Amino acid sequence: SQLSAKEQKKRNQELKRTHRKMETEAVEQGKRPYFLGKRDLKDLEVAQKFNKLKGTAKLDKFMEKRRKRNANKDHRNMPYQRRDD
Repeated sequence: SQLSAKEQKKRNQELKRTHRKMETEAVEQGKRPYFLGKRDLKDLEVAQKFNKLKGTAKLDKFMEKRRKRNANKDHRNMPYQRRDD
């Protein structure tokens, strides 16, 4: 768990570093800077993970787990009974 957390943190730092390099180059060309928010960083992380898994056969298993997790979240928000109005 600690090892995977360290690896995750390392990957996030690498993503931030590459984005920062691209943004400094864009600013030097006269464009306005764009700062990553938490949601943007998470999207980049998911895209990187998807591209990494695309080369292997683990992509289907990952997507199935993701589908189940999202279905479970949706199911939790559903009411138990219909409202009688």
